[in-house]
Amino acid sequence: MTLEYNLQPLTGLGNSESQYDVVIIGAGPAGATAALYTARADLQTLVIDKGLSAGALGLTSKIANYPGVPGNVSGADLVKVIRSQAESFGAKFVQDRVQAVDIESDVKTVFANGGSYSARAVIIASGSMGRGQRATGEDRLLGHGVSYCVLLAMCCATTSNKQSLQRPRAQQSE
Repeated sequence: MTLEYNLQPLTGLGNSESQYDVVIIGAGPAGATAALYTARADLQTLVIDKGLSAGALGLTSKIANYPGVPGNVSGADLVKVIRSQAESFGAKFVQDRVQAVDIESDVKTVFANGGSYSARAVIIASGSMGRGQRATGEDRLLGHGVSYCVLLAMCCATTSNKQSLQRPRAQQSE
């Protein structure tokens, strides 16, 4: 199978609002960033998302290490900023739940609760929320002390654990 990436603005599918050059499933940082670049390239872009607080980043109360963002910001605020940038280039965001996709034809179809959407390309950026069995109280505490981020877990280690995680310093010769 050969993949081609030379997408030109869509023509020939009619004028329906549900037909796009690119449909992106998921509007977290990856999906919203993809929307920013596809819309900036003058491609008709639609992003389908379950909602701002449906993803891991949207539930996170404090982000302190996102590239290009000084200081602390909530995950929801960070997602809003990225989405706003994408919308400024013409990307459209809809809140819906995707049920199925048909990617076998030249024109792909995304089936959602609110209707179906056609595009020449589909980007799946559905994120990585933990989906296994949950501990009692986990849903309530997600983003408020409970995290799925390994780096966050390491940063919250006790002082003695932090010392054991540090690399040994090179011995200085006397």
